[in-house]
Amino acid sequence: MENEKDTHNEHSKLLPKQSTGSITRRNVIISDSEVEDHCFSTSVEIAILLFFFAKVLSDLLMTNFLEFVTCKNVYHYNNSVCTDPISPYIENLVQPIVANVTMVRTLTEAFFPSLFVLLVGPWSDKNGRKPFLLLSLFGLSLSYAFWGFLSVIPNIRPELFLLASIPVVLTGGPCTVFVLGYCYVCDVTTIDERVLRMAFLQFVYSIANLFGALSLPQLFKLLVHFQYTSIFFISSGLLMLAVIFVSSCLSETIIVQEDQGTKFFQLEHIEELFAVCFKERPFHGRIIVLLICVGLAITVFVNQGESSLVYLSLRKLFGWQLEDFSFYASCAMIFNCTGGLVGIYFFISVLEYPVMPTAVAVAFCRVIQAAINATASQGYYFYISSVIGSMIYMLGALSRLEISKVIPQQEVGKVMAFISFLEAICPIAAAPLYTIIYDLTFETHPNAMYWLSTVLCMIPVLFLIIVVTLQYLQKDYRYSGMDPLEVQ
Repeated sequence: MENEKDTHNEHSKLLPKQSTGSITRRNVIISDSEVEDHCFSTSVEIAILLFFFAKVLSDLLMTNFLEFVTCKNVYHYNNSVCTDPISPYIENLVQPIVANVTMVRTLTEAFFPSLFVLLVGPWSDKNGRKPFLLLSLFGLSLSYAFWGFLSVIPNIRPELFLLASIPVVLTGGPCTVFVLGYCYVCDVTTIDERVLRMAFLQFVYSIANLFGALSLPQLFKLLVHFQYTSIFFISSGLLMLAVIFVSSCLSETIIVQEDQGTKFFQLEHIEELFAVCFKERPFHGRIIVLLICVGLAITVFVNQGESSLVYLSLRKLFGWQLEDFSFYASCAMIFNCTGGLVGIYFFISVLEYPVMPTAVAVAFCRVIQAAINATASQGYYFYISSVIGSMIYMLGALSRLEISKVIPQQEVGKVMAFISFLEAICPIAAAPLYTIIYDLTFETHPNAMYWLSTVLCMIPVLFLIIVVTLQYLQKDYRYSGMDPLEVQ
């Protein structure tokens, strides 16, 4: 009984304080007996794994699929000409259209969800994480189903596939899933447990990418007819499994206070979010939080800018086909899996290195990776850079861990939403900027865009060095989980 009581007292610290009005309780921490019967009740990683796997499976082939559709339906070549491997002439013909369609899709699925997430974070702090986690996963499932239905329409133009972005725009998309996943982990963990749990989220992302990259070529061989269509519907089905899991297995982590306003479309949510993120904190707390947030956003800016064009650039540089790229992506994911999770466990948990100095070293690895890619003359350069850059998967977990130490628990959703907002709007600028650079250079220097990445990746390094310096100047101060203003 004493052990159960201690466990309950420890976990109850994670709960928001009860109001005096009527409330409806939802289990935040499951008791030992409930865990035995329902061991997945706080395992949000299962839903995230299904989400990432479904997304990677379809997104890896979208560029290939749009090239095929453009070749066949815009330029009216036959299937044999438009099927891999396609000639350099056809490649140069279809790539500008494909790059522009990809850019518009990226912008559409970034801008509106980035505004959406500003409301989701504060709302979920009071009304629960599950409602919009379910809605976002369902919207993504509908989006891939639309891709499947549109792919069977004969003579369809590639621009019409942008209609499949509508469900993502209306339901929040991946950025809502990201922010609620991180909020959920913060809800059910202590500060000591949080770093490994956040690292495990990064590990789940890498594993899903690995499985997706390895599975895609095999699925293509197994599916004789309607290959692209089948993959899109498989992704839609996996996301529906995630919806079912969240709905039936995952426990809510928030005490829903019925006497407080629960409307979603309220400007107060946005005002509250920005007030929390920009409020004055002692010991340089505000500038530390903002520098970490902006540094993360710039890293995402670079990743988003490169991701939509990396397949096109590798095809142009080295003549890689889908199988070549899938093998490279698989190796990169293996490096990321080991680099991210093992790196955090070894450096932070075992050696107990300080979080932010480690983050500086990790961010600098991304600079080296971009520089190697910019100078690559052979395919193996990209494999080498992937090994070095694998440590970047530690950065998100380390940064969010440090922020969760600076802010009180009841502000986690708002700050995580602010981070996701910054990360979500990055493609709005990154996609056109990288697309313009690629369009101007792809015939003579297809990897020129990586020079831009090299310069941009230096900015988070400088920001994190400033954070480390500020922390060193206040070395007698140790962050607690409470509001730093209470220290005064």
